[in-house]
Amino acid sequence: MLRASTSRFFGQKPLLPATQPVQSAVNEKRDEAGRWHKLLMPHGIAWRTTFEPIELMLNEPDPIKRNHFTQKWLKNMERHLNVIIITSSVVSSIMVSAFSWAPFSDDRGNSICVQLVKATWYGGIILSVSSIAAASQQITSIHRLDLYPEGCEMIHKLLGECVQEPVTSNCGNQAGETAELHHLVVKLRLSQAFLWQIPVMLLNGSLYLFTAGLCILAYWDFTKSFHVSVEAVQVVGICFFSICAIGAICPWGVSSVGLYHWIGIVLEIRT
Repeated sequence: MLRASTSRFFGQKPLLPATQPVQSAVNEKRDEAGRWHKLLMPHGIAWRTTFEPIELMLNEPDPIKRNHFTQKWLKNMERHLNVIIITSSVVSSIMVSAFSWAPFSDDRGNSICVQLVKATWYGGIILSVSSIAAASQQITSIHRLDLYPEGCEMIHKLLGECVQEPVTSNCGNQAGETAELHHLVVKLRLSQAFLWQIPVMLLNGSLYLFTAGLCILAYWDFTKSFHVSVEAVQVVGICFFSICAIGAICPWGVSSVGLYHWIGIVLEIRT
């Protein structure tokens, strides 16, 4: 029992005894539910690939390796935040330059459509600028902590907290009796797991708002022109824009969902 518990703690799947068919069936149902969950919500793997390497780093027993992993995490996080800053800057400039388009400068500037698009894009600009501010602040804090001689230890204390996990064992006891032990592990703080994802979440929100405003502008402009004699042209325009939108959004969705779906499969093989 102790061996099975220990192997389970270190990520290895223990062999089930032949006398436990009911437990085996329960585990099979749980695995099937887990597969459906990963298929329907694969972006949960994105969170797993965020906090799992950090927890492995925090629980590394060798101090030299732990500090090496910490330095590696710092470099990767710095690159990640730099990419977010550059991308958010590009998105902000695109949305600002979009206000020079014809619908915002002619007599249609006071229409309901234009006002909705303005409100949507203003919100997107706020999110993208906030993403730049959050990413810049996080890079600055990383550099400041790294300057301390014990910077790696300070980062460990910042990211993780010590918790006791129960481990059940019947070693040394009579049959049917178990003893509950506690193993001290370091867990990533939930607040830290959320905090370091704020810049990319703000960036994604700004992209969503820009796309939503673009769809409002295009569809509203086409549908409000149906009274014109060239109604067939507007229908063709709506169909063409819809095809372009589907052709852009669907591959992005397949890429994003499929990527994390296969990352989840790789993580299962790894464990």
